[in-house]
Amino acid sequence: MRDPLWRLKTLPWLVLLQAAALTVVAASLLDLLLAIALLNLPQPPTFLNGISGLLLVLLAAGGIGVLAVTVMETIFARVLLNQGVLWALLVCVALFLWLRQWVPVPAVLVGLSYYQFVGMMVGLFSKGRRYWRY
Repeated sequence: MRDPLWRLKTLPWLVLLQAAALTVVAASLLDLLLAIALLNLPQPPTFLNGISGLLLVLLAAGGIGVLAVTVMETIFARVLLNQGVLWALLVCVALFLWLRQWVPVPAVLVGLSYYQFVGMMVGLFSKGRRYWRY
């Protein structure tokens, strides 16, 4: 009888955690630069309210997903990407975004909510579309 958790045990978790950490650090630095730029404006921006703010959050989360796959393709190219690895990468990035909430750094667009998770999933799987079937 096969072990049902065999697939989870064979995933390259250390590499996925490293790629997720690098992705979240890069996204957090860009978000910090955006927060500093918004604080230096004479008037508070109004584009972060309502539907336009939600769209910006979704686009930023999609960008985090695309960045995660790009990091895996370029820096950690020795790992063969497939559907299981992409799902595990999504979980690792979500884990690091959840851990990032405990760091006292201002966040504008980078975080972990339901909408951001969905946006990150769409970005990650749209960039990794060619790896779905392997």
